[in-house]
Amino acid sequence: YSTNIEELMKSSQEQMNGYDWREDVRKEELDMLSESDQTPQFKFENIKSVAELGFRMPLLLKYYKEKLGAKTIGYDVLDLNIATGKYLGYDARKYDFNICQGDLDLDVDLVISYHMLEHTTNPLVAIEKIYQSMNPGAFFHVEIPVEGDPERVPSLPNIRYCHLYPFHPYDMLHMLKMVGFNIIHATTKTAVQDYAIERYFAQKPGEDNDV
Repeated sequence: YSTNIEELMKSSQEQMNGYDWREDVRKEELDMLSESDQTPQFKFENIKSVAELGFRMPLLLKYYKEKLGAKTIGYDVLDLNIATGKYLGYDARKYDFNICQGDLDLDVDLVISYHMLEHTTNPLVAIEKIYQSMNPGAFFHVEIPVEGDPERVPSLPNIRYCHLYPFHPYDMLHMLKMVGFNIIHATTKTAVQDYAIERYFAQKPGEDNDV
């Protein structure tokens, strides 16, 4: 058993040198927002810390640590993912967004979460917890699959991938607004064709951005 764990950890270290092309669309979007005159409130030079919710492998934590020199934190519910993250030298912490009990340290400038909230039974509760835990003025980049449009994909969660909540079009938009986020950018652009998603870039209001 211990030998298998050691081999798994070594394998994960090799994976960290790999490249996930599916992340390009998300990275490029943040680059665009940082460089655009239309979004002066968001600039990468002001981002000193990043948290990823549902990190699985800390590839994005590595990317933003190297790109921005940022402090990074990763949250996940699986013990193996947390152990792997720690083994690789990252600040990996456990949090169950199905329960949302206990403190959630999101003392960071940017929170990212891609395809995590569909794994919760009540994403609105999770989004509210995320919002309450974030700093005023901090940013939230979130992506979810859309499974609740019967003309495109089934109206049930994809149990094959352990999805628990089937997002309908604009569910995420309404949830973000309900808890208090300001929506800066929204898109359905994805790196995977014939796969419906929604992605939002939002900000928690602060003294300088309360609208």
